[in-house]
Amino acid sequence: MNTNVFWTAERVQAQSEVWRDELMPLASTELEHHLIESTTALLAAVSQLQEAAGCNRAASERAADLAREVSAHLKTGISALTQRLEHLENA
Repeated sequence: MNTNVFWTAERVQAQSEVWRDELMPLASTELEHHLIESTTALLAAVSQLQEAAGCNRAASERAADLAREVSAHLKTGISALTQRLEHLENA
């Protein structure tokens, strides 16, 4: 499992600023400045959310695999116990 988080809060802020600085020279109005500011912050935040969703999906898959494994062990144990009880009843 990869526990290294790429999109930390600091990285989100820094990348948002990088993108903003790249695009700001293209803005000629105050509205465009605000649009660039908002859009770059949102893009960085969405990147962080995508990473979190991927981590959540991976953790959920591992939990489901573990649940299936535990269920299989329980079924095996119950089957063996049932067979022993049937053997004792028939003896």
